[in-house]
Amino acid sequence: MKIGFMGAGNMASAIIRGMLASGFARPENIYATGRDQEKLKRFGKATRINACADNEELVEMSDVLILSIKPDMFETLLPPLARAVARKNPLVVSVAAGTSMEKISLLLGGVGTLPVVRVIPSINAEIGQSMTGICCNRIVSEEQTRYVFSLFDTLGKTMAIDESQFGVFSAVACASPAFVFMFIEALARGGLKGGLSMQDALTAAAQAVMGSAQFVLECGEHPAVLMDRVTSPGGTTIAGVMALEENGLRASVMRAVEAVGKRDAELLQK
Repeated sequence: MKIGFMGAGNMASAIIRGMLASGFARPENIYATGRDQEKLKRFGKATRINACADNEELVEMSDVLILSIKPDMFETLLPPLARAVARKNPLVVSVAAGTSMEKISLLLGGVGTLPVVRVIPSINAEIGQSMTGICCNRIVSEEQTRYVFSLFDTLGKTMAIDESQFGVFSAVACASPAFVFMFIEALARGGLKGGLSMQDALTAAAQAVMGSAQFVLECGEHPAVLMDRVTSPGGTTIAGVMALEENGLRASVMRAVEAVGKRDAELLQK
């Protein structure tokens, strides 16, 4: 199966590196285009994938066409490819936020005939730890569905979701690594203020976050219950929890999730 990436930015790079690291695909079966040809050539040389001269060549080479361009580029780049897509009839997989499967089909001239999948992975795909949401239109066959899930299973965990849930799922599972990175940095800077070296503080903070996340996944208990197990009456941890509550940590995170979902809805309406 030949896989083509329209766009070779951060997300595409993460997916490609994850696929190669897992052995799901060989570099000679991966093709890509990008706006920055020099950057694309460097990436192709580093990963040994194929750099295509233009998007039409990419479509002709691809059994699976992965759209990893920004949403505001769809209306410019997709319509000129309609004839090539009609000839090749690839499975189209979009990793772009805020662009519905119906709109993608319309722009490519294949409404009612083109198999389209929307996928929301995270940057953690690069290390095989993405939480990826997947939704297929009615044209996608069972075999194609299994293939897409198999592809993204190599990059972490997958979940079938309804297209109406993409905005909130994107916030909770895909935009959230940025929130977590901010939290890790803040923890580390707190450690720095207390006298730890920045490297030691970062290592300690990242390991604590990773271990806590694994604990939630494995023990099956609600995070609030786990909080009670960590805190003790009049202790040091409850003092820290109180400081976070006073500064609105949970409310801020909930508002961040809401903001991502709102922006996704705005993009859908454009």
